[in-house]
Amino acid sequence: MWVLRLLKIVVLAGAALFALYQVGLFILVLWYGFYNPSSTAVMQQTLRELRRDNPEAQLRHQWVAYDQISTHLKRAVVASEDSNFINHSGVEWQDIRR
Repeated sequence: MWVLRLLKIVVLAGAALFALYQVGLFILVLWYGFYNPSSTAVMQQTLRELRRDNPEAQLRHQWVAYDQISTHLKRAVVASEDSNFINHSGVEWQDIRR
């Protein structure tokens, strides 16, 4: 009897942690919908590499509205991430089953 009770507590705690994680991700998505990050991981890595040769190196960037980005560039990014994107609904179920 106590084993079932303990199992129930563990399952509920796991579900609560999962739900909290999902809420956190949702909040991040909302946040980045309104505020652009000051830098990205790629930018930070590039800056570290540049600063090996020049400790005073800096990166300059300017955010561009999504509508101002070329359709060709948008498609190229999608194609580079998923060459089969056009042929499925956004999820490759065969790959998930593996």
